[in-house]
Amino acid sequence: MEPPYSYLQVDIQEHPTPIEFPPPFSIEEFNLYHHHGYPPHMNYDKNALYMNHLSLSEEKPDPYCKESPQAPPTPSTSSESSFKLKQSPTVPEESIKNLSVKQLIRAKHTLQQRIKRQNETPEQQAARRQRNAELNRRRRQNKEDIRVTIEKTKNRLRQRMKREIDRMLRTRQKRDDFLRETFEQMAAVFADENMLQYQERVANVLWEISKAGGVETASHGSETSGTSTTERSGS
Repeated sequence: MEPPYSYLQVDIQEHPTPIEFPPPFSIEEFNLYHHHGYPPHMNYDKNALYMNHLSLSEEKPDPYCKESPQAPPTPSTSSESSFKLKQSPTVPEESIKNLSVKQLIRAKHTLQQRIKRQNETPEQQAARRQRNAELNRRRRQNKEDIRVTIEKTKNRLRQRMKREIDRMLRTRQKRDDFLRETFEQMAAVFADENMLQYQERVANVLWEISKAGGVETASHGSETSGTSTTERSGS
């Protein structure tokens, strides 16, 4: 019996040829392939693609136009006024063509909100203002919290940098004191020509001190090196 879902199992030998990567191409070939031989999309009239429903505005008027208060026309000139409204729209077509889709959507949303605010009751207006005040207060509080957090982080970084610099300076001061004392002791015992043979040993001590890095390690190394130098000078 055939196992279930056998049609989902892909045979590995079904596609034995490796993937053929395309050769390097020019920008013109890239644009030609992706735009299917047509000029780029910004040469088209985008509003003609998206705003076809504007042509249906005569058959389907905006429902908000019914709510807006208008003076009732006289029955004698009602047909003439409607004919004039159809012939001369409130917004000329030239300005509509120059507008982008985003601007039209934004204007529509603004008009909807304005009509909604005009038709709301005083209770709804008070509730809306209270909700907006709460949102603004929360937004200001969030901004303040973010500012306080950033300031705290900056202060922590400043304190950490100050501690690190102080530690480096203390380590350097201890190292300088140790070197000065060591060379003073050596100069009191050895002559200048005899001190040249201890240059390599002093360099090794310096490398050990700089490798340790810690204040305690540096001080411990200075004590042991000082005692060994004193023993050498005594011998």
